[in-house]
Amino acid sequence: MIRLSAFVGLAFVVLPAKRTWLRAVCQGVDGTVLYLLDHMIDLVAILAFGFIMAAIERRPFAAFGMPWRQALRARFWQGAGAGLAALTVLVLVLGATGAIRIGASPTSALQRIGFGVAYAALFVLIAMREEFLYRGYGLFTLTEVAAFWPAALASTVWFAWSHAGNPGESALGVANVAAFGLLACLMLRRSGSLWMAIGFHAAWDWGETYFYGVGDSGHQAAPGHLLTSTTSTTAPAWLSGASVGPEGSALCAALIALLIVLYARLSSREVMGPGSPTETQG
Repeated sequence: MIRLSAFVGLAFVVLPAKRTWLRAVCQGVDGTVLYLLDHMIDLVAILAFGFIMAAIERRPFAAFGMPWRQALRARFWQGAGAGLAALTVLVLVLGATGAIRIGASPTSALQRIGFGVAYAALFVLIAMREEFLYRGYGLFTLTEVAAFWPAALASTVWFAWSHAGNPGESALGVANVAAFGLLACLMLRRSGSLWMAIGFHAAWDWGETYFYGVGDSGHQAAPGHLLTSTTSTTAPAWLSGASVGPEGSALCAALIALLIVLYARLSSREVMGPGSPTETQG
């Protein structure tokens, strides 16, 4: 419980205090820049915490779900392919219903290439931050106390709650965030690492922000996107997602539910936890 309390202190006291301090000292800084700086500091802090706890507990850092030998390897690309494919299906169906309209972006070809590479690197880092924060050390340690799925449910509630304050977010959007959280927990449970979930998460966000130019969890489309998507003003919000983006659509809920069922049926039964494959991988 002491180890879990240390993580709770980091997640609910230290990181929020850092965020408040950062906003105070960076007044006037662009909101996007501040958001990225905040998240990158989070990533460094939680990884450092994980390495320190691994040394204290005398176990490999990989036991917490992020074996570095698997970084950007097969599991990651499987997740990335699934994430982009799933988002493409969702966007195409929304386009077919008239809920959104997809067009070309006025950004030059050279700029689009540069933005595409930059966004890819950025969203991998952001996905690492979110997956390790919500489904890394804390989930591993809570699993030792409460078993995997009760711990996964608690981490998913926290994950969804953290998105509830996003500008433009909706109740359905938050529910879909929770559904993705359960899918990511299932990927962790079956694959033994977070890299598949990181790949899926990064590719989904990259696809929303850069490839299709749609909203992402209530955040409006960022500059430099490849395509431009416009939400129909006549389509109901439960269908189009409105200010949330595709993640706020009821079709997204159905898609994630389908992905959970398919992955549960098709994946192997490797287990995340003490004695899992991650325990012996660096």
